Amino acid sequence: MRELLQRWFGLLALGLAMLGGVATFAATLLAVFDVVTRRAFGWGMLGVVDLTQLSVLAIAFLPLPLVFLRDANVAVDLLTSKLGRRSEAGLRAAAAVAGALLLAVLVPYGLRHGWRSFEYGDASQNIGIPLFVYWIPLLAGAGLSIIAALIVAWRGVQRSLGSSGDA
Repeated sequence: MRELLQRWFGLLALGLAMLGGVATFAATLLAVFDVVTRRAFGWGMLGVVDLTQLSVLAIAFLPLPLVFLRDANVAVDLLTSKLGRRSEAGLRAAAAVAGALLLAVLVPYGLRHGWRSFEYGDASQNIGIPLFVYWIPLLAGAGLSIIAALIVAWRGVQRSLGSSGDA
C-alpha cells in the first residue's frame, strides 16, 4: 500500500513538473510572439504581462514536489563532503524538515491571501485574470512539497539510523 501511494505521489509530482515545463514553454512563446509582433507590425499582444506572471508562478512552484522527492535541491557540499553517509543523511533529513516547515508557513499565508483576492473579485490589470488563479500553482506546489519534503526527511532518518528499508 505504501509503495502504491508513493508511486502515485511520484506520478503526481512528475505531472506537476511537466506542467511547469509547459508553463516555461508558454511564457517563452508569448514573450517571443510579443517582441516579434511589436517589431514587425508595431503592435503587441494584450495580456502578455499577466500571462507571463502566471507562468512564472507555475514555473517556480509546480516542479517543487518533484525536486524534493528526487532530492534535487541546490546544495553546497563543503560541509557534507566531510561527513559520513549516515551523518549526511541526518543532515539532509533536517534540511528537508526545515523546508517543510518553511512551506508550512507559506501555505496558510497563500490560502488567506488567495481567498481574500477571490472574495474581493480582484483581477489582473490587463486582461482581468482573477488574482486567486495566481495563487493556485503556488499553493499546489508548496502544499505538495510539504508532503514530499517529509517523505525525504523520513528516508534520511532511516538512512541516518542505519535502516535498510526505504520509505
